[in-house]
Amino acid sequence: MDRLQYIDLLVSLPHLRNPFVSEQTPISRVQLTKRLRVLAPEHQQLLNMVSHTLYWGQLESEVGESELLRRVALMRRELEDSQLWQWIQWRLDVRFLMAALRLRRDQAEPPEPEDYGAYSQYAHIVQRHWTHSTFRLEGRFPWLVQVAPLLEEGDAVGLEKALLGEVWRYYTRQMHKVQYGIEAVFLYMARWDLVDRWTGYRHSLARQRFDGLVQQSLDEARAVLQREGHL
Repeated sequence: MDRLQYIDLLVSLPHLRNPFVSEQTPISRVQLTKRLRVLAPEHQQLLNMVSHTLYWGQLESEVGESELLRRVALMRRELEDSQLWQWIQWRLDVRFLMAALRLRRDQAEPPEPEDYGAYSQYAHIVQRHWTHSTFRLEGRFPWLVQVAPLLEEGDAVGLEKALLGEVWRYYTRQMHKVQYGIEAVFLYMARWDLVDRWTGYRHSLARQRFDGLVQQSLDEARAVLQREGHL
């Protein structure tokens, strides 16, 4: 696929706004998948592999830990010397650190570096500084200072927003390093996934709030009817 074909593809995709000001994704998953069919087969296969390893919305529910580690190892072999792998490795590190924070909150043992060293380059540091609030990694990952307390406080919405915002800013910064090519397509997909994830999360919260208000109204009406002897 030559440069002009990548240009045609990327300019055909709608602009992605910050997830927190987006009401919905500007293009559906089905439509995006159709647009990406113009890519060379090997690049379609690559992006599919990335999607089924990095994006929760694309992970099959039955995928276990060992299968996920196998997919990461496969991606590393395919991409280790590329710019793409640096971005993927950063995302894997973020995911690993969040998993470690949750394990520590639940008073579990630290993840073994022998098992997760291929997943994150910080597995040994996490084990060494298990009791430190940010595993002494706040210099490299400043957002740990913000999200660690949110996790401890059980602020699920604040935590999700802080994490998605950090990942969005990271990928947006990377856009200045590329022009047109598979790297630009990867960054579009990565950012699209964040918009899709937050808008879906927000709609889910809205439904929960609506259902809660409906139930509250029913309970209040039932209480009034009971007091007046109608029930």
